[in-house]
Amino acid sequence: MNPKKFCDCEIGTLGNQIPVHKNLIECRTKLTIDQIQNKLFGEEKPINKEQTLSFLKWIYSDEISDLEKLEQSFNLLELTYPPSVDNTLEKDIAQLYKDDDSKDFKILVNIEDEEEDNEDEENKKENYEEIPVHKFILYTRSGLFRAMFDYVNEKENTNKIQDYTNKSIESLKILIKYFYTNSIELTTDQDPKLIVDELSDAVEYYQLNDQCNFELELNKIKKQFDLN
Repeated sequence: MNPKKFCDCEIGTLGNQIPVHKNLIECRTKLTIDQIQNKLFGEEKPINKEQTLSFLKWIYSDEISDLEKLEQSFNLLELTYPPSVDNTLEKDIAQLYKDDDSKDFKILVNIEDEEEDNEDEENKKENYEEIPVHKFILYTRSGLFRAMFDYVNEKENTNKIQDYTNKSIESLKILIKYFYTNSIELTTDQDPKLIVDELSDAVEYYQLNDQCNFELELNKIKKQFDLN
């Protein structure tokens, strides 16, 4: 969950800065990154690197590697310990899906314009719809997007990437929501057969790292709409 190349800020003391994902750490603590920095590393604060790493393990994986050090971090941040059952990594990431303001990346999906169908191929304009997303979510959940980022980043630093999957935008939006929520959900105006057909090869095509759960969710949709 924490590839350094996609961390977008740092916390710590001078000479001992640790890269972090701003969006995730703020969502999990309900504090701004500046508040976290001041509470943990302000003047005469006793926190050390081991406490910081223990705190970040909880941020990224819900793992409690050192209970005492984690409690100390929570006390400095004035957070309630132990965390409530509602404050888990899975639920916090699902909450991030609704936070459009913090999304730092966009997938460009080519939209065919029916009015231009009769134009010469050379004169056709490419129209795109933008799907906002958190870059670290794509990088973490999909080997395909990770490879896209590695290729693009060799050439330029950008906050957009074009989708070449040739899937419908509805299917892509459902897949991206799945990256946050671990569930596949359809609205009443979507064609379930099209969605299922397009997502059936998603495990291999998008190189998903949670094959069992994704296929389980897809089977639920098949059963719901009698598509087996």
